[in-house]
Amino acid sequence: MNVKVISVNDTQHYNIQPNDRADVKEVRTVYAYTPETGTYLCELRPSYELHYLYTYLVTADHVEADRADELDTQYCYEGGEDTYMLCCSAAFKTAKACGEFDDMEAAREYLQGNCPF
Repeated sequence: MNVKVISVNDTQHYNIQPNDRADVKEVRTVYAYTPETGTYLCELRPSYELHYLYTYLVTADHVEADRADELDTQYCYEGGEDTYMLCCSAAFKTAKACGEFDDMEAAREYLQGNCPF
């Protein structure tokens, strides 16, 4: 199965504390999906099933490594869930091909440590 990954800006879904806002640019979530498979939910257009890989933080340029680690621990270690996104979404324009895998579990295991994002 052909697998691609995307990185989605999920900052709006996080309650960034006021004293952290100047240091946090974005909170991004990385998902794997198969571009050949569209799922029809309750809409006329198909969606991709996105398989959660991990969440990472994009910090401002002035943030030191220790502060970045602290912010990463605070905002990125809650885990995530699989979800769906319309195939026509603009997020898929930045998708990166990751190769062929036997199944999504094998892809997920490999990509959690070897992802291009």
